[in-house]
Amino acid sequence: MAEVSPDAPPAKPFLQRRWVRVLLVVFVLLVGIRIALPYVIVSVAESQGAAALGRTMSVANVDLGLFEGRVQIDDVWIGGPLPPEGQEAPPVDPATAVLGLSHVGLDLGWLGLLSGEVHVQRVQIDGPTARLERRDDGSIEPLVLAEPAPEEPEEAAPEETAPEGEEEGGGMPIVVDVLDVSQVRLELSLQEAQVIDFGLAGLSLRDFGLRDGAVSLGDISLSEPTAHVRRDLVVGGPGAAEGEAAEADAEAEAAPEPLDVPAEETAAAAPPDIGIDRIGIDRAAFAIATDTHSLDVALGLEATDVNLVAPFPLRLRLDVGNEGGYLEVEGQLRAIPPRYDGAVRIGKLPLVDLYQIADLELPVAIDSGTASADLQVVFGEEARVAPAHVTAKGELRIDGLGVTAEAAKVALGSLQLNLADANVPLGEDMAERRASASGSVALADLSLDAEAADVAFASLDVNLERALVPLDPAAEGGVTEVAIASIALASPRVVASRAPAPEGEAPAPEASTAEEPTPAEAGPPLQLSLAKFDLSDGKIDFNDTAVDPAFAADIRDLNVKARDLQLPARSLRLIEVKSRGPGPATLHLRGGLAGGKGKVDVDLDGVDLSSLNTYVYGALGQPIETGTLTARWDVAFSLPEKVVAENDLVLHQIAFGGEADPAFASEFGVSLPLAVALLADQQGNIQLKPTVVIDSGSVEFGPIIREALSQALTGALRAPLKGLGAIGGLAVGVFTGDSPGFQGFRMEPGTTKLATTDVARVAQIAELLNEKPALALSLSGSSNDDDDRMLSLSILSKKAEAGEDLPPIDDVGMFQRGRIVDGLKQHAKGEAWPLDPEDQAVLDRWIAAQPVTPEARADLTQRRATAIRDQLSRSHGIASERLRLADAISGKPGVAFEPTVAD
Repeated sequence: MAEVSPDAPPAKPFLQRRWVRVLLVVFVLLVGIRIALPYVIVSVAESQGAAALGRTMSVANVDLGLFEGRVQIDDVWIGGPLPPEGQEAPPVDPATAVLGLSHVGLDLGWLGLLSGEVHVQRVQIDGPTARLERRDDGSIEPLVLAEPAPEEPEEAAPEETAPEGEEEGGGMPIVVDVLDVSQVRLELSLQEAQVIDFGLAGLSLRDFGLRDGAVSLGDISLSEPTAHVRRDLVVGGPGAAEGEAAEADAEAEAAPEPLDVPAEETAAAAPPDIGIDRIGIDRAAFAIATDTHSLDVALGLEATDVNLVAPFPLRLRLDVGNEGGYLEVEGQLRAIPPRYDGAVRIGKLPLVDLYQIADLELPVAIDSGTASADLQVVFGEEARVAPAHVTAKGELRIDGLGVTAEAAKVALGSLQLNLADANVPLGEDMAERRASASGSVALADLSLDAEAADVAFASLDVNLERALVPLDPAAEGGVTEVAIASIALASPRVVASRAPAPEGEAPAPEASTAEEPTPAEAGPPLQLSLAKFDLSDGKIDFNDTAVDPAFAADIRDLNVKARDLQLPARSLRLIEVKSRGPGPATLHLRGGLAGGKGKVDVDLDGVDLSSLNTYVYGALGQPIETGTLTARWDVAFSLPEKVVAENDLVLHQIAFGGEADPAFASEFGVSLPLAVALLADQQGNIQLKPTVVIDSGSVEFGPIIREALSQALTGALRAPLKGLGAIGGLAVGVFTGDSPGFQGFRMEPGTTKLATTDVARVAQIAELLNEKPALALSLSGSSNDDDDRMLSLSILSKKAEAGEDLPPIDDVGMFQRGRIVDGLKQHAKGEAWPLDPEDQAVLDRWIAAQPVTPEARADLTQRRATAIRDQLSRSHGIASERLRLADAISGKPGVAFEPTVAD
């Protein structure tokens, strides 16, 4: 046995020397693993990630601080599609990578695991970038990857019960002190055109916690977010609509039938418990653009004590455009059930920019205008059992609005809407719900420039007491109720015109009767009440160039007052209209209705009839040179059955020019000028009282009025013409049906002496002529064979007085001849000359032998007409100019006359 030297060091235990070696080996292994692990992770991530995505992928560096709980990853980029098998993938260029980030850092607190929670002290993400392409079908490339193979169904695992004391669904709490994301960039393109370019300087989350299903968050802050959005491409590129529609149809066909789930299983689960101390966004800048327009928007947000089930304060502001426009929301917001209660304020929103960016397919274009509002709004539900609704009150204002339609242009100085209360129920079941509103509307300085009319007014004020509108028009019993307290319209101006159709324009084709047009669906029945309507200082200018010559008229100082209108009750307590024009004319209308029954009185004075020649000439065939119209209408309403208008029309000093139209004489039996002369009184007035009746079946007013005027003229002319007929034998068959014919003033044969029965007629004719100063008489003497005996006697008397020979006759003695000649001389002097029967027989033979010359007849007829003229003139004061001598006619002894128009 060998001895051990006492000076030699003591030998170490075998186990101690081995532990050292083990520790050394472990240390070497750990160092090796620590050195090699990042490279392994990078290699595996690049290969497996590329295989999974089908794209090239690169990871620059992975740094692990295991003892410190620190992990850092740098420059992770995903590039283009992988090349075909066998070819080397090109390196990824960060400038064109579709997805990537510059840096991710995570600091984990190991000590937290000892206390049973995951404690992340800090997460730092720098430079996340996404460059995405949207396909025509709406999918996003490269986010849409190949569909994974269907997984094999797994056998149902036995239910595991949670350990005693551990609640189901619980897990290890997670706490994140700080999450910082910086320099975010997102690009979305469609067919090489950029749709969205989003940038974010920083996103910060503080004090994030997840414990027992409850989420808490101390603070969320965004700094300098920016976005540029092509609105038209966001909606969809070429072919997207068809592709999306087809895809939706395919999905709808492939969708499984809904399952019948028991009611108790459909009960809403309790909302997650999420709490955030603060969310803040300080002026996030956006740009929304189309090919032709761009709009800058900046967003600011401030919310505190955010959670899902209790209201929390929210302030959101959008600054729109560069002219100070904004939209601000400030109030209390609740997520479950959704509800907002607070203010909505709008200032100078640029309507033109919003209209252009929205690119709406509207029949009008907005040219100018800004919108402002200050509203108190409640949106959502009071509780889960209450129906959702929107209520609002406050003011909405639009200034400087300009709108252009296809054939019209509208300019509005301002529109002020004051909502006292507005309520719109929300939801799917609208059958028994109605939207309601009350308040007032004020419009100022409106002008409408259209082809047929220009309209303008200084102000329109409407005070709405209540409006109730069914949300489901088809609902049984749905009624629209509108109650208006007052409408005030100041200084309206209307310039209306009618132009002729362009030459060569084809008339509109008649409506085809092959297919009956589908009638429009009737809306909900309307119940309207209007307490007060006032229109003041109105004006209407009308120009009609469709007629020749063109017609122009103006209505001035138009004032309308209406009180207590009720529909469908057809009640209107008072309607009053006053106006002036055209020219010196004045109008006053006043009346009312109760249950469709009532009366309206209309007074129209001073209408210049010559100004209506454009239309009168076509109706009467002669133009009016002078004259005015005064009208009184008593209109009785019995709606809906009948309207009766009793008319009292007075034409003052009317006179016609031009030649008489034979069509009028054919219809009325006398010429138009003669009708006027017969109708005019001593002051030159013509009074007509036609009655117009419009029943429920009458739709064309022209024939109704013409018939009424025809009856009025007929009635007005009948009396004077009948009077003339009774006096002079004038037939008025056109009015009475009597046979035509005329005798005139009867006279004794061969003389100018009136027959005894006609002596009084001269005075009656004189009375008629005095009553009708526009009436004149044309006098024509008449004679026939009845006058021959007296004409022959007159010739014989003149011959005897002149000593001329009488016609030879036989068997007349000298003394008998002398007696008869002496008697003829006395007759010539107008003295009586009695003869015995024997001498009378001889005189009769001489009379029969004496022929009547035409000159004698003409002289007799002339003397007869002159005698009547002189008698009317001298005895009754009729101006001789109104008594015209006309050519003689053949007829019974007397004077025929014809009524004519005085010069």
